[in-house]
Amino acid sequence: MRSATVLAFVATLLLLTAGCGQKTDDGAVIRIGIATDVENWYLEQFPEGDSRFVWSQVYETLVRLTPDLKFVPGLALSWSSSDDGKTWEFQLRKNVVFHDGTPFTAEAVIFSYNPDSYGRKTVLRAIEKIESDGAHRVIFKLTRSMPLPYYLSHVAWPIMGPGSVDAKGQFVRPVGTGPFKFERQTEDQEITLVKNRDYWGDVPEIDKLEFKVVPDAISRVIALESGDLDMALNLAESETKRLQHKEGITIHRTVNTFTDFIQFNTLIVQEISKVLGCT
Repeated sequence: MRSATVLAFVATLLLLTAGCGQKTDDGAVIRIGIATDVENWYLEQFPEGDSRFVWSQVYETLVRLTPDLKFVPGLALSWSSSDDGKTWEFQLRKNVVFHDGTPFTAEAVIFSYNPDSYGRKTVLRAIEKIESDGAHRVIFKLTRSMPLPYYLSHVAWPIMGPGSVDAKGQFVRPVGTGPFKFERQTEDQEITLVKNRDYWGDVPEIDKLEFKVVPDAISRVIALESGDLDMALNLAESETKRLQHKEGITIHRTVNTFTDFIQFNTLIVQEISKVLGCT
């Protein structure tokens, strides 16, 4: 048999920035080095690694989690639950539009969290039914009690516009409400996002984000130092000692929470103990 020890801890996301980007005919551009490409943009699968950072520029959630772990309004202004925690109501933000120009309403929430979209394999399988009460209020009916807003703050379960799919329900393009819009992607090379000028919040000062896929961490550092990148994500901690005092480079650390585990094969341990004569 196997036993597992679960370790919950705080991880540090390391970002290095050099300079302030560049000015082009398209305006201010920031070039960002990431280790992994976005292999999926749709509901059924959350992308791996650094590509999650790209997702969070395009898509937004109903609830947001601040750096000090407080839950605050996102696309939902407020929420409340029944006494048994099986019914949740969300009051949606008005005057928000998707990147394709369509309005953000309860219809988009139902589209995004319907079991037909996400299936039954995630923690959201407890959602039994979603109903609209007007254009800007939705009601979630759950099969069991759960703190639904906590889950809906995760970028793995954002709001996607119904315009993401065609008439047959096939995904065609990423449509969100975020500060940047999808422009193009070259597989395993580059993803380009452009400023959403109709963003409901503070419109970005940056006009374009160019995410360069550079799997090797050392190569990302070299590209940063040479000026080919303005920012790089998730670099080795050992690099900070060399770079932290280098002129023109700034190191940013962002604390993130996640759970990891170490698994032990106890059968192997038993066999080794026998060979060593241990009891």
